[in-house]
Amino acid sequence: MTPAALARIAAAVRGVAGEDGAPLFRDVLGALEAAALETWPRTPAAFVILLADEFEAAQGGPGAALQRARTTIGVQILLAAPDDASGAAALDPLREALGRTRAALAGLRSEGGGAALRLIDGRLAGIADGRVEWRDRYGVDWWRGGSGDGG
Repeated sequence: MTPAALARIAAAVRGVAGEDGAPLFRDVLGALEAAALETWPRTPAAFVILLADEFEAAQGGPGAALQRARTTIGVQILLAAPDDASGAAALDPLREALGRTRAALAGLRSEGGGAALRLIDGRLAGIADGRVEWRDRYGVDWWRGGSGDGG
């Protein structure tokens, strides 16, 4: 996955609007930005993180370098849940954020018109310090080599 493709996904998440039409997320951060944080970001927030690139064996004859690849991206949503150890108060806002984010990313393709981004799964990533964290994993299959790397 190219940095431009990852930036395109982050831009789609930044463009998610709430019911009032204003941006749903106050912050949308990449992995390096998230790692540099000294305090938690303003919520609601989202992280767009490259989780994995997996490559199959090269296809074709001797010297061939065409490989099928699968990239997994995490979109982690953080919501405030002050004074709520169970996270129940964040359930409705979480459902809204997930629905709107998933709709924005459904079928998103790279600029070259490659394979569409697809939702793999989603799960609770944590409830702590007045926050609820949820991570959706998205995948895209692409070809590496030949006429250039995609993703």
